[in-house]
Amino acid sequence: METFGRNTIGLAGILAMLIILGLVGGIYWNKTRTMTDRINWEERRADSLLSVKLRLEGDNRDLTSQLELAIDENESLGKRINTLHGQLDQRYALESQFRQQTIVRTRIMQALNRNLSALTMTRDSLENQIEALNNKISWLNNSKGPLLNETKDIQ
Repeated sequence: METFGRNTIGLAGILAMLIILGLVGGIYWNKTRTMTDRINWEERRADSLLSVKLRLEGDNRDLTSQLELAIDENESLGKRINTLHGQLDQRYALESQFRQQTIVRTRIMQALNRNLSALTMTRDSLENQIEALNNKISWLNNSKGPLLNETKDIQ
């Protein structure tokens, strides 16, 4: 029985070894599978983050390009605004000149109207005086006729 006991103990030892090896192998396989899953998950996450990074870099380039275009447009619009301000200033200056010329012309016209009124009054007065003188001349001519006849009679 000694062989049987040794065989049983040897078999039990081998069985125990196989069970331990199976457990260790299972644990190793489980850990390896878990680590592989974790590594695959991390790689997918890294790929996802890399694609997000690349997309963000592309977006950043697009935005930088848009910003440069906006800056160029802003400069162009600034120059155009400055040009328009210059034109507006010129128009304001011309408007001011026209207003001053209008004021001067209005004053000249008012002075001319006053002079015209004074000259009209003078003309009317002179016409009245001329009419009175003509009347006096007519009267004198009319009265000269009888005086001439009297003068002839007296001579």
